[in-house]
Amino acid sequence: MRSRPAWPSEGLRYQIQLEPLRRRAFLRHAAYHLQVVGRRQPVGIQLSLPLDTRGGAVAGAYRGELDAPAGPAGLGGPATFREGSPLGPFASGLGAVILVLLSAAVIGVGTGLQAELGAVALVAVVAGLTILLRPAAAVLTVVAVAPVICALRRGLILPGLRPSEVLIAGVAVPVLLFAGSRVPIRWRLLDAMALAYVVATLALGAGDMLARGTAFTADLNGQLIGPLQFFLLYRSVVVTLDTPQLRRRAMQLLLLGSVPVSISAVLQFFNVGSTRAFIKSVVNSVAAASVHYSNGGLPRATGIMDHWHSLGGYMLIIILLCSALLLDTQQQVMSRRSLSIVLAFAVVGITLTLTLAPIVGAIAGSIVLGAISGRSRKVIGWMAVGALVVIVLLGPFLSARLDQQFQSRVGQASGTAGPGFLPQTIRYRLDVWKEQYIPLVAPNLLTGYGPGLPPYINWPYTETLYITLLMKGGLPLLAVYAGLMLAAWRLAGSLASSPRASPEDRRTAQVVLILILILIPMQFVNPYFANTGLAHPLWILFGLVGAAVGWSGEWPAPPASGGHVDPGRPQRYSRVSRPAVPVARPSGRHGGRADARG
Repeated sequence: MRSRPAWPSEGLRYQIQLEPLRRRAFLRHAAYHLQVVGRRQPVGIQLSLPLDTRGGAVAGAYRGELDAPAGPAGLGGPATFREGSPLGPFASGLGAVILVLLSAAVIGVGTGLQAELGAVALVAVVAGLTILLRPAAAVLTVVAVAPVICALRRGLILPGLRPSEVLIAGVAVPVLLFAGSRVPIRWRLLDAMALAYVVATLALGAGDMLARGTAFTADLNGQLIGPLQFFLLYRSVVVTLDTPQLRRRAMQLLLLGSVPVSISAVLQFFNVGSTRAFIKSVVNSVAAASVHYSNGGLPRATGIMDHWHSLGGYMLIIILLCSALLLDTQQQVMSRRSLSIVLAFAVVGITLTLTLAPIVGAIAGSIVLGAISGRSRKVIGWMAVGALVVIVLLGPFLSARLDQQFQSRVGQASGTAGPGFLPQTIRYRLDVWKEQYIPLVAPNLLTGYGPGLPPYINWPYTETLYITLLMKGGLPLLAVYAGLMLAAWRLAGSLASSPRASPEDRRTAQVVLILILILIPMQFVNPYFANTGLAHPLWILFGLVGAAVGWSGEWPAPPASGGHVDPGRPQRYSRVSRPAVPVARPSGRHGGRADARG
């Protein structure tokens, strides 16, 4: 029996029936049963149908459950990340035999060399197969863990590598090679600029090292290929988190992961137990080992990051993301109570850094988010209450830090000169730039100096992203970075204004837009983008934006006559009216009739 094709499967020659099965409160979607009725036995397929709050079925309407094993292509729908086997050519037949033999060979060779090496090989094989079979779950693990452990010292797991680098590469490389290569999502300008940033850093830096005859050491090689981990992190998020549910889960894990970081900052600041000694043993932090902790000076929290600026940048993103979600009554990432708890921990963490740049950035960004949502007065009111609580609890420390920054004798003692209204750290930076880095950068504007520093540089930190980029690759690398930020701005802007995007995706895009603006002045005093702390969650947000735009762009738009959504006040779940479709059910020799509502 043939009928007029039904949206969204324009080439479908059979009628379909959608029957509601159950309601899942956690994922906030309805599960339906799709039955294709043809000349032979009916075929039943279960699928998830999330309901958009503004425009009916969202882009992921035909996706399966969270990380369901790959199955056949959907009826008439576009290809998804989980279409086909995640093992690719190794799923069956000769490929499966080869995969088993290779795995056995790796484990056998490792065991023959050393028993411990055999155990490591076994764990690696099992982990690799798990990643390929459950790529979305693996990437979500990276999203939850990598930002938290990004500052752990090199060599804890593999020589010369941070644990976060091992985790990102170990998950992203197999996911992108085996599963991501079959994803139909196209590259956009942000993808191209992210890759250009990696290539430019490597090519320009290596060329500078060859030109001046510098040896390629492990440390310098790490600086050359350092941005590669962020590109892998970004692309793995883009190709795997293909549904709003997965992106909501990623945001939830990113926020929850900040709580132990905040707790470590509190324990370190107040010198609880052996927290400071433990952090110094696992984090290669000059700040954590400074005079502030050894001689009873004014403490500034770093947590398990390597610097208070790193902790402040990390908490800045958490605060803005929590604020954006709290201002959206339709978001389904976390409850308002849970978001408030995470936000409270983040505010405490960023305050204990006693670092003005991220604190001012968090305040300004929250006010902008309030203005966007039309609730700026409420935001300012809550900020006033929070400021009062912080002053009561941490007032003496904040007062001591302000005295340290603005007393003229401190500036004189540190050998700086400049207007007295500037903080001491800014005056010191001006002195370092003028005396050390500008004379080094000026003759090398076209190609940069490359990794490493000449021996006459006394202060080994540029203290600003812009001089850092000019050092690594000159004006070309600075231009590539500007293009990267412009591409992220355009992509996030398109998502923030898209009526088809979910509320969470729009809020993520708004946070990215605000971060791009805030980081322009902030990175004059610290290279946040090139250091640990802020970079990992920022690239994750870039990936969430890219995934939301990329996957939604692959799905066909609903037809004009396919239903109606109330254009009035947005509700948590919009009621979508669907026309009844008569479906003939074969039953032995006789057929039946039924009305099915999609």
